[in-house]
Amino acid sequence: VVVSAMAGETDKLLTMAQEISAHPERREIDMLLSSGERISSALLTIALNAHGCPAMSMTGRQIGLVTDNTHTRAR
Repeated sequence: VVVSAMAGETDKLLTMAQEISAHPERREIDMLLSSGERISSALLTIALNAHGCPAMSMTGRQIGLVTDNTHTRAR
């Protein structure tokens, strides 16, 4: 299962970044936004385990996902 950040969290994170800098580096935006996805993944895993469904959250790096250097639009 692939999860994304909870509703509204991505916008909150982007707003925080833009309050600090009008033009934050794209690499840092990627790092920031991935935090919302990691939180959702961990919470879903906790819920699945609590209901007797063995699960483990993993990051893209942990599963060997490789992308290009096009930050905020990597493929």
